[in-house]
Amino acid sequence: LNQFDDVEEDKLNKPFRPVPSGLVTVKGAQRRLIAFNIIFPIVSYLIGGLPLLISAFIWQAWFVTYKLLDLNVNALCKNCFSAFGAWIMFVVSSNLIIGTEFKVSKWWGCEPCPFKLSVVIFVLFTLQVQDFRDQKGDKLIGRKTLPLLIGDNICRWLTAIALALSAFFLYGSANYFLILPGVKKLNISVPSEFTITETVLFAVTAWTCVRLIKYRDQSDDRCTYEIWYSGFYALW
Repeated sequence: LNQFDDVEEDKLNKPFRPVPSGLVTVKGAQRRLIAFNIIFPIVSYLIGGLPLLISAFIWQAWFVTYKLLDLNVNALCKNCFSAFGAWIMFVVSSNLIIGTEFKVSKWWGCEPCPFKLSVVIFVLFTLQVQDFRDQKGDKLIGRKTLPLLIGDNICRWLTAIALALSAFFLYGSANYFLILPGVKKLNISVPSEFTITETVLFAVTAWTCVRLIKYRDQSDDRCTYEIWYSGFYALW
């Protein structure tokens, strides 16, 4: 939806996107959006049955609400939107990968929930990494992101601190709520995959913090966001 809804901002911040680059017209993007929103729940049902279909509808309703109420112009609402979206994606994808029976009730009642909550906190307090690269366009359309509200330098330092604290919180919750119960139950040593993932996550977080403070051009901020996002994928 933001591909044709924020064209003027994209001309400044993301000229490579299909609409501002001329690859797709606004009407073409609208048609693709309609087709996707029809296909998305159908594919969800075919993959995961009724529970995954419900999850798809929740995600669609959440996204439509976010756009209709213009919540993207508010810094807190922007982060909350993505944080809850991360919760939906993490719960669904973890059940699909592990192969367990998926139930909507497991969103809140399962033992690893504190770890999933730590993922939400990670996104909630660090997502503004993406806003440093977009300040010119955001200012143009009146979007109130954190760097514009509290100042670029202050926001960079606060984000770096939040990244460091979130990484340790993720580490603690993963070990206490995921690894430790599994090791005790199965009477095995910690799999090397967990250690590798933790190392990658800490390395990505540390490098993101360094880049936030040291490299401040728009192209640098774009690269910093991509590095942060790679750490987010490491959680999966």
